[in-house]
Amino acid sequence: MKNPSDKTYEEALADLAKAIEDRDETARLIPFLKPHEQQEANRLLRILDERIERGEAALAAEYDADQKLNAARDHQRVMSIELIRRLEMMYEHILPLNNKEGMEKWRLCYDESFNFLRLDAEERGLDNSDSPEKKFP
Repeated sequence: MKNPSDKTYEEALADLAKAIEDRDETARLIPFLKPHEQQEANRLLRILDERIERGEAALAAEYDADQKLNAARDHQRVMSIELIRRLEMMYEHILPLNNKEGMEKWRLCYDESFNFLRLDAEERGLDNSDSPEKKFP
């Protein structure tokens, strides 16, 4: 899926704007054509209108899907931060148990939560300032 901030999306949006501009300019010229040329120009204009509408709908759907994806990723960030906080609270209870396997699983979950936040921030161009400080290196 293309992100509305992607260059290809911006290019498609610019192409669509150009097509609308060209269509509008063509429509303004139709009255100056001969009657038989006007009929053909109007037919072609209707075809162009349909294509523009399909392009607008496709870009709108793409934008909507991207917004939903970003909302889901934002929610995932919030949940990862909450998971880190809960894992940090669990640490004092896990440590005295001397359970190596449990500690390894705790460590894996803890580290991967931080890795997710870092990678997500890099991929989306976020400053990662919402990520908590790692208390247990």
